[in-house]
Amino acid sequence: MMLYMNSPRFCIVSLDVWVKPDDFAIDNYSVDTIYGIRNGYRGFYDPQYMPYKVLNPKTIEGVHQRGGTLLGSSRGGFDRKRIIDACIKSGINQIYVIGGDGTHRGARELADEAKVRGLKMTVVGIPKTIDNDIALIDK
Repeated sequence: MMLYMNSPRFCIVSLDVWVKPDDFAIDNYSVDTIYGIRNGYRGFYDPQYMPYKVLNPKTIEGVHQRGGTLLGSSRGGFDRKRIIDACIKSGINQIYVIGGDGTHRGARELADEAKVRGLKMTVVGIPKTIDNDIALIDK
C-alpha cells in the first residue's frame, strides 16, 4: 500500500490512533516524522489545530488503554487544494486516512488532486466504521 517507502514524512488522519508503540518501525523506512492530524481534514490547514501532533512511541504510550480519541474528529472542513498545499508546505507525501465512506471519498479526492499536480504522494485509505457503510467490508 505504501508506494514511496523512503518518504521523509507521513501523516495519519483518524478517529483514533490504532497503532501501539511496538508498531513504530519508522527506522526501517527512513521516515523521520509521523504526524497525527487533529480534528479531521480541517486539521491540515486550520491554525487552531497547529502544530500537527508528532506521533512516536512516547506520545502514544498507553493510548490504546484509555478511551476516546487522541486526535479528535469532525465533520466538514474538507478543502482538497488547501490540504494538498499544507502537505507540500510540511513536506508530507504519504497520507493515511482512517474512517468511513465520507473519509474515503475525501481520500480519493486528495489522491486525484495530487495526481493532477504531478506530485509523488501516496494516499492510503484504511476502513474504520461504526455504520457498516463501506461496501464489502464484511467479506
